Amino acid sequence: HENFEKIPKGGKYIYVVRNPSDVCVSFYHFLIKFVGLDEANIPIDEFIQKLFLGTGSVSGKIWLLEVVIEKIAEFMNIELDDELRAITLEHSSFAFMKARSSQFDEHIVFNKCKARMGLSEDVANKAEKVNKGVKGAGGSEMTVEHHQQLEEQWSAVFGEATGLQSYQALWQAMSPLATQQK
Repeated sequence: HENFEKIPKGGKYIYVVRNPSDVCVSFYHFLIKFVGLDEANIPIDEFIQKLFLGTGSVSGKIWLLEVVIEKIAEFMNIELDDELRAITLEHSSFAFMKARSSQFDEHIVFNKCKARMGLSEDVANKAEKVNKGVKGAGGSEMTVEHHQQLEEQWSAVFGEATGLQSYQALWQAMSPLATQQK
């Protein structure tokens, strides 16, 4: 969750970009549960306008997992034999992560922040990072206007730097299938 200026230089990094609509809705549901609010107290429209878009935030499901695992192993100079490939594929699956969702949650951060949020020590973290595992589902909770605003934000942040004016254009350019065909 760091930008380029803040990360240590000289290492290898994998930059993950998710569909902005999915990120927005996922973050909304996560944050509501994380701070213990009721969704009725902060409608998604208010969240999108005041927090997600209002702060200029530039902050999922893996596609063709086998291809991605191959590319990451190559990038990291890791020899990927059949056994390691099978273990990596299993551990990267939604089913594996969902069965162990508490290992991927924010309980450490939540426990450190409880006092500052005015919560008692006995309050437990209810937010899950491993949710539905359905790519594109987040967009159904947003209005057409919300989607347009996210597209404008994308264009302002990424469009000029990359020449890719939408997440869909990035997806097409970077998809494992697209890169295999080049």
